[in-house]
Amino acid sequence: MPVTDAFATLRDLLGCPQSAPAGLPFGGGAIGFLGYDLMRADFGLATRPGLDDWPDIAVGLYDWAVVVDHLRRH
Repeated sequence: MPVTDAFATLRDLLGCPQSAPAGLPFGGGAIGFLGYDLMRADFGLATRPGLDDWPDIAVGLYDWAVVVDHLRRH
């Protein structure tokens, strides 16, 4: 799946942006990771045998989450 398709799909799944509740850093949305190889297909780069077992993108959609700010200790 090209990167643009991955991000378009994620945008479609998330819907319209909504503000987090007052004073909270996260009020729901996507949490996960984007792999370094996400851009590989868009640039026509070859796959790497044995190293392409990881997903290019892995996110979960959450209505809420426990978020800790270690710097501010909150």
